[in-house]
Amino acid sequence: MFVRVGILMLCFVSFFQCSTKDKDLEFELRRSFQNYLNALDSRKEEDLRIVFNIPGLKDYKGHVDQLYLKYLDEVEKGHVSFDPQGIVLSRFLRLKHYRYGILDYGKSEDGLTAHMRISVYFAYDANIARSGLEDGTKLFIPGKPLGAVNTLVMGADNPVPRDQLKYLEMEMDLRRTNFEGLWQIMRFEPDEAKAQYEVSVKSRFDP
Repeated sequence: MFVRVGILMLCFVSFFQCSTKDKDLEFELRRSFQNYLNALDSRKEEDLRIVFNIPGLKDYKGHVDQLYLKYLDEVEKGHVSFDPQGIVLSRFLRLKHYRYGILDYGKSEDGLTAHMRISVYFAYDANIARSGLEDGTKLFIPGKPLGAVNTLVMGADNPVPRDQLKYLEMEMDLRRTNFEGLWQIMRFEPDEAKAQYEVSVKSRFDP
C-alpha cells in the first residue's frame, strides 16, 4: 500500500514538475517572440542582434532595412516575397497589432533549440473601419494566395468582391541564448496550407 502511494506521489511530482517546466518554456517563448516584434519596430542593431540568429550576418539593421525597402517596392506591385526569419511576414501582416494563440511548443532534448507554432485570426475590415485613418491613406491587405496584395484607399470606392486573409498558422524555430530565458529566432515561416480566406464586399472605408 505504502509502495503504491509512494509511486503515485512520485508520478504526481514528476507530472507537476513537467507541467511547471512547460509553462516556464511557454512564457520564455512568448517573451522572446514579443521581443522579436519590438526589435523589428525599433530596428536598432543591438535589439536585432538579441532576437535573431542569422549565421554570418554582421549588419542586422542593414539587413532588415534592405528587406523593408524590397517589401515597399513589391507591395506596390501587388505581391510580396517572404524571408526565412519572417521579417517581411511580420511587417505585412502587422503581427504586433494582433493577438495570437499558441498551438504547439517544445524544446529539444539538449535544451538548446525550441519550436513554437502560433495562429492568428485577422479581421481587416473591422480594424480598418475603426482605425480613424485619413481619407487618401493607402492600405495593403493580404490577399489570396498568401503574398498577394489588396490595395485599399480610405474614403474611396475600392474593388469588390476581394479575397483576403482570415486565418493563418505560423511555425518558428528558436535557439537558446546566453541570456537566461531568452531565445533567438532562427526561422519563422507561414504554413500556407493552413491559410483561410474570406470574401469581403465592403468597398468603402470612411474616417
